[in-house]
Amino acid sequence: MVKVICPRCGRQGYTEIHNVAGKKYLYVVHREGGKRTKCYIGPVEGYDHADRLLTLGLTNIQEIDYLEVSINALQRFIVEIEEKRTKDLGEKQDALEKLKRAEKELSSYLEDIAKLRKEFEEEIAKEEAHKFV
Repeated sequence: MVKVICPRCGRQGYTEIHNVAGKKYLYVVHREGGKRTKCYIGPVEGYDHADRLLTLGLTNIQEIDYLEVSINALQRFIVEIEEKRTKDLGEKQDALEKLKRAEKELSSYLEDIAKLRKEFEEEIAKEEAHKFV
């Protein structure tokens, strides 16, 4: 089960797909204190491409947390790829190509992030050492 940030309420949960009258609908399920609640997100197929932006958590464009948006986008990507498991061979092959591309590109970004983190740690350590001199 992949954890996601609900685009409706901002709480953490996981996705569920419900079949109603032959159509698939996406919900985010929350569990708090033994209580289970659901937020309706929309049809799995979506209404249009703008709908995808809502699932990324873009509420106030001036206060973008790019890390949060990236994580939400990756969570959405994983959900979309998982849905391809029930599709035909062609769609599964397309999903596999996307997974290969994601793995290749993201590993490069992760290396950059690790390098940047290490540089920050070193800079902070130097600044903290100078505080006590």
